[in-house]
Amino acid sequence: MISDNGKLSNYFPQLTGFRALAAAMVFFHHFNPAVEHPFLISFYDFFSEMHVGVSLFFVLSGFLITYRYKSSFQISFSWFSQYFLNRFARIYPVYALLTLLSYAIYILFPFINESTINTEFKTLFYNLTLIRGFFSGYKFTLIKQGWSLTVEEVFYLCCPFILLLINRYKISILLIWLCLTGVGFILCLMGNTISTDGFFSPTKFMLGYTFFGRSFEFLLGVLLGLNIEKMVMVKDGKNPLALLTFTGIAGIVLMLKVLACVRGDSSVGIQTFSGILANNFVLPFFVCAFIAGLILENSWITNVLKTKFFELLGRASYTFYLIHMGILQVFLGHHLQFNYWVVFILLWLVSILIYWFYEERMNHLIRKLSKGSR
Repeated sequence: MISDNGKLSNYFPQLTGFRALAAAMVFFHHFNPAVEHPFLISFYDFFSEMHVGVSLFFVLSGFLITYRYKSSFQISFSWFSQYFLNRFARIYPVYALLTLLSYAIYILFPFINESTINTEFKTLFYNLTLIRGFFSGYKFTLIKQGWSLTVEEVFYLCCPFILLLINRYKISILLIWLCLTGVGFILCLMGNTISTDGFFSPTKFMLGYTFFGRSFEFLLGVLLGLNIEKMVMVKDGKNPLALLTFTGIAGIVLMLKVLACVRGDSSVGIQTFSGILANNFVLPFFVCAFIAGLILENSWITNVLKTKFFELLGRASYTFYLIHMGILQVFLGHHLQFNYWVVFILLWLVSILIYWFYEERMNHLIRKLSKGSR
C-alpha cells in the first residue's frame, strides 16, 4: 500500500492474501480436480503444473525478507540472533509438531503409510533438522512438501550475506547467482562421488529441489525488494490499466502452458531440463511483475487479496501448505470419502484453527521469552 505522502507502508495485506493463492495452487497441483470432474478435463494440464505456487512463495520470500531487513541490517551478534530467532519462531514450531505427529502415526498405524515412507530414525532426524532437502532419497519423507523448507531456510541463512555483498561491496545479483549455482554444481559432483542418500544428486534434483538450483527465484525477489520504492511513480498507486498485475498473471498462466508442453513423458514440466529453465529462470520475472503490481496498482485483484478473508487465509497458508498433503488429508480424503473440494475447505478450516491456537501463539511466546532473557 502507498501512503498519502507517496511512500510504501511496512505491511502489504494483499501479499498475505497472495500467499493463500500460492498455497491453493500447490493443493490443486497435488489433487487435480479434473480427475474427479470430467467437465474440467480440458484444464487437467493447467492444474497439474500448479506446483509453480512454490515458485510464487520463493520469489515472495526473497522480496519480503529483503524489504523488511534491508534498512535494519547490521553486522552484529544481536542483529543476527534476533533475525534467526524471528525466522525460527515463524517456521519451526508448527513444522516440528506436524513432523513428530506424522512420524508417530506412520509408525503406530502402518496402513496409513500408503507411500511406503521410510520410518527409520534417520528419516526423523533429517526432517527435524531440516536437512532432508539436501538428499534426493529423503526429500519426500514424512511431510512430503516440506522439502521446500530446506530451500527457504538456506535462503534465510544466506540473505544477510547477500545484502552485505550488494550494499557494501556492490556485487551484482547476476554474479551472486553464478556463484550460488556454481556451489550447487560442486555439491552435486561431491554427491555423485560419495553417493550418500542422494546428497545433492542427481543434477535435476539439485536444480529443482535445492536453494542453489533455485536461487534465481529468490534473488529476483531480492532485486525487487531493493528497488520497489523506485517504482512508485504515482501518488496513491492508482493505475486503471494495472499493467504490471495483469502482465504477471498472464505470464504465469502462459508458463503453466509452457510447462505442460515440455513435460513429455514426465509427470510435470519441471522434471525436464527445459521445464527447469522455464520454471526457475523465466517464471520469476512474471511473479515479480505480479507482486509489484499488487503493491503499486489499485486493481480489483489487489482489493480482493487484501480483504480480511484472504488476509486470514494468507496467515494460515503456511499451516495449510504443511497439512494439505499428509496424514490429515489422507484421513479426510480417503476414510471419510469426501471429494477434493470438501477436503480443500476442511483443510483451510483446520489450518486457521492451528494458526490461531498454536502457530501464532508459539511465535509470540518464543519472541517474548527471547526478549525476557536479555
